[in-house]
Amino acid sequence: MEDGLRLDLLVGDLVVVELKAQENYHPVGETQILSYLRLTEKRPGLLINFHGPHERGNEKIDVIKNS
Repeated sequence: MEDGLRLDLLVGDLVVVELKAQENYHPVGETQILSYLRLTEKRPGLLINFHGPHERGNEKIDVIKNS
């Protein structure tokens, strides 16, 4: 991958996982994981946010597919 880009997790050499801890949604997380998907040619990706307006135990998980 390009310099400066690091995946948070690559599960089973198949699924790209990006972890965040942001109180408010910011589209840069989606842009970041879409870049990782494009560069690695992996599908799908998971964007997981462990912070924000969610009750404890209800973390937000988005499945991102770059077609």
